Amino acid sequence: NREAATQLFNASIGLGQTNAAYGWEARTAAFRGQVHASHDLFRRGLQLAVQGGFNEVASQLALSDAEIHATVNQCTDATQEATEGLGLGRDNFALERASRIYALCGQPALAATLVKELTSRYPQATLTLRIAVPMTEGASALSRGDYAQALKILAGLRIYDRAPKSEYWIQYLRGLTHLRLKNGAEAVADFRSILDHRGENPNSSLYSLARLGLARATLLTGDTALARRAYADFLETWKDADEDLELLAQARAELARLSGT
Repeated sequence: NREAATQLFNASIGLGQTNAAYGWEARTAAFRGQVHASHDLFRRGLQLAVQGGFNEVASQLALSDAEIHATVNQCTDATQEATEGLGLGRDNFALERASRIYALCGQPALAATLVKELTSRYPQATLTLRIAVPMTEGASALSRGDYAQALKILAGLRIYDRAPKSEYWIQYLRGLTHLRLKNGAEAVADFRSILDHRGENPNSSLYSLARLGLARATLLTGDTALARRAYADFLETWKDADEDLELLAQARAELARLSGT
């Protein structure tokens, strides 16, 4: 319940604590499209973690913040935070997340440099090499418009769709690639595979963004009634979202066109 959750949160923050719990609240805010509030929570946790000497935790908070900015196309913030996160810690988890952020933000050279470091420093890290590295390579291919290559890479990762390491990224990137290729039914299936498994990552911002992906994919299939419902579901999830978000404006405009208003 909320009271118990609040007690656990309060017990895990402050000087002398890791303050990783700020990430819980930050990701929940991002789920609702409240990216500014999410950023403030990540920054508070990061500052306290640094003060307490928990630099690896601070690194992960900075990179999680960056990743959320990347998903909503705020790449100036995302790349700055990714650089900050790498300055605080450079373990395999930091390198994996940062490489994906650079790939999403159209900086494949930086992403490739981090991938090279990952494969050199962690040659025995099975999940890194089999899941994280190909995800970054798929994101890079997508961002540079090489959709065939992106789909080839991401389709090869299908066996890891349900792996915790995926964090929905495989299905989400594959869904976006199918959208670019106008493959409506295939995109629907990928976004549905996220929405049908919320328990895997319940406050992931990719879950709420999958609602928008589903709306766009359903529209491609010609089912306008279902597309309208999917847009409405997304906008309900983001009813308290930041008004300056590009994706929010796009979703409202797309629904208005679909509804003839």
